[in-house]
Amino acid sequence: MSKLAIHGGTPVYTGTFPSWPYWNDEEKQNLLRALSAGQWGTLGAEALSFAGEFAAYIGTRHAVCVNTGTQALEMMLRGCGIGYGDDVITTPYTFSATVSSIAWCGAMPVMADIDPDTGNIDPGSLEGCITPATKAILLVHVAGRPCDMDAIGEFAKKKGILVLEDSAHAHGSQWKGVRCGHLGDASAFSFQGSKAITGGEGGCVTT
Repeated sequence: MSKLAIHGGTPVYTGTFPSWPYWNDEEKQNLLRALSAGQWGTLGAEALSFAGEFAAYIGTRHAVCVNTGTQALEMMLRGCGIGYGDDVITTPYTFSATVSSIAWCGAMPVMADIDPDTGNIDPGSLEGCITPATKAILLVHVAGRPCDMDAIGEFAKKKGILVLEDSAHAHGSQWKGVRCGHLGDASAFSFQGSKAITGGEGGCVTT
């Protein structure tokens, strides 16, 4: 290509790009049904039905829907007993909610290193993050690529700490045939507008 399209050259692609999120008439009717139900400010039948289906899809016994992925992270941490005086190992390469949810629980985030090839937590850096107050590892499956769950799980078991997943990017991703969200002790998902499964906003905790 001798000349870029922006400078008058021939475009490589002349079609239209798809919009996101994608939706069809069936989803439109489902949304209208939920709106017509008139259940505002309560957990209605649609959310409960979805939670059951999502748990079955991930492979967990439970799924609880909440308003955002950020809230899902905080609820997961609090539900696992994380609080004041605790340390939680996590990654610096993530959305701010991963780290802020730890702080909102009163705990201290401790940053592991990242693998430059995957963007995920480098299991080899975990030992240097351990303190007497370490209670959990909160990992992130960056861009839907699963972390090295064998190495992380083995390390956590040896140290007697929890493995918690930030699966905001990882709807449907698998590690050796097991879906993200069912690889640790608990997981938080996001249904924000840019995610693989979106409700405009929303979140879910699976365990």
